[in-house]
Amino acid sequence: PAPTTTATSVASSANPATAGTTVTFVATVTGNGPTGSVRFADNGTTIAGCDAIALTGSGNARNAACATNALAAGSHAIVASYSGDPTNATSTSSALTQVMSAPVKGTNVALASNGGVASASSAYSAAYGVAGVNDNRRAGVSWGNGGGWNDGTPGAFPDWVQIRFSGQRTINQVVVYTVQDALGTHAR
Repeated sequence: PAPTTTATSVASSANPATAGTTVTFVATVTGNGPTGSVRFADNGTTIAGCDAIALTGSGNARNAACATNALAAGSHAIVASYSGDPTNATSTSSALTQVMSAPVKGTNVALASNGGVASASSAYSAAYGVAGVNDNRRAGVSWGNGGGWNDGTPGAFPDWVQIRFSGQRTINQVVVYTVQDALGTHAR
């Protein structure tokens, strides 16, 4: 007899989701006790680690799940393709449009433009002033020309720098940059 016609569908655990977070795609294959595997693809390209996910469950509707955190921001056409087995024909789902939003970046409350005021224990000279601490430049390209702070007491400690905010703030992350290893060869 001819193989049983099957139907494959795909669903998402979160749609939309934030790029970088894990999304699980679940394919459901309906047939005559289907066995075999499912391949998940994003815009025609197999999703890493999701090329042959075995069906699980019992009965005439069985599932396969693919989890990934590699989807970039944007829209993705996710398709699940069932491999078939000796008694069940192959089938492919309709495309699921998975929307991945760009991660939300918080406000840098330390920036001078956001009211942050930097102060320090000392400064080597005006060319290495404390204003370079919170100017949002991180590549060191203006080092020695206002692009970073250097203390004025070499070999004497402690040295410190601080930012006074323009009001009460909730802070969930602090990032500190230092001079890059290859200071004379700035990447631009």
